[in-house]
Amino acid sequence: MCTGWFKRKVLSTAGFPSRIVHAPKVKYEVRKAQGRGLGVFATEDIAAGDLLLAERPLLVRMAWIPVTPDDEYLGAEQELRGLLTDWEQTLETICARMSPQTLKTYHSLYNSYKTDGSGPLTGIWRTNGLDVGVEDPLAYQEGVRPGYGRYSCVGATCSRFNHSCSPNATFTFNMPSFTMEIHAVRSIAMGEEITVAYVNVEDDAVIRQAALRPYGFACVCAACTSPATSDTERKRAFSSLLPKTSQGVENANASLAAFEETGLQSHPRYLELLRRVAKIHQKKGSKERADALEVLADRVTTAQQGRRPVGERMSDTTSSEAALQSIMARTNTNERISMLQDLMQKMAVRE
Repeated sequence: MCTGWFKRKVLSTAGFPSRIVHAPKVKYEVRKAQGRGLGVFATEDIAAGDLLLAERPLLVRMAWIPVTPDDEYLGAEQELRGLLTDWEQTLETICARMSPQTLKTYHSLYNSYKTDGSGPLTGIWRTNGLDVGVEDPLAYQEGVRPGYGRYSCVGATCSRFNHSCSPNATFTFNMPSFTMEIHAVRSIAMGEEITVAYVNVEDDAVIRQAALRPYGFACVCAACTSPATSDTERKRAFSSLLPKTSQGVENANASLAAFEETGLQSHPRYLELLRRVAKIHQKKGSKERADALEVLADRVTTAQQGRRPVGERMSDTTSSEAALQSIMARTNTNERISMLQDLMQKMAVRE
């Protein structure tokens, strides 16, 4: 359920409505993951930046619901009970509009909120909802809690990706095509589980574990099995200064390798580091290595920030030739064609 503001935002989005850009080949399978219910696993090697999945959401809704005038007199427990009731009633209205097959798919998703008073529809939404990346100003005019003005979406297959504090994939919402998308943020080997992060990877392990508790599991990823070491390494990775040209290529390569060891390729700092190391190689005459890092950085940008029209990205490149090189490096034929069309339109405008 969406407000008029959200609908106007969607309809005014440049390029809306666009067709879904699907991956040229399905490189994953959904199957049982030991101790983790269902999971998504790579059926072949996957490169960083590859689009793995694009699907329309089963539903999109805002966390906030208008409250009644008497709510200000309720205690915290009564307010929570009333909020959960309102959420369930709203979701009943939304689900009543679904086709029988869509509703069946929604009901099949995992619900980790069975004992806190959430209704079944609300529990599924709270367990599987992913952030659309939009905050509704109408909610904040009402003075609601931080975060309650955000929209979340639930996807049939996106909901099957398990969590890792060192994820190898990322979720973004593409507004022009109104689709949920999953991209690989680093290379993934055949047979490896494909994961995304449910929580802030910058937080210490104890904070991440507390945030994951409502999902009903304790994370056992590499960053959580030895938190004393990993917390220190992560803080160092986030706070370390970017390498300088004067420090040489070897130092730049070592900085990049150390960051990649943390498994934090989903963090924006990784993108900054890739660009800096590429620039150092360029200045030191290692053009081939610099070009390879720039292509990787472009692919990681797509994974972290989602697909954007080439026109929006060209400000990040020095020339249309550089943009063309980046486009041709993509393995997704459908995406490459779409980006080439965007580039031609942008170049026509420039001329």
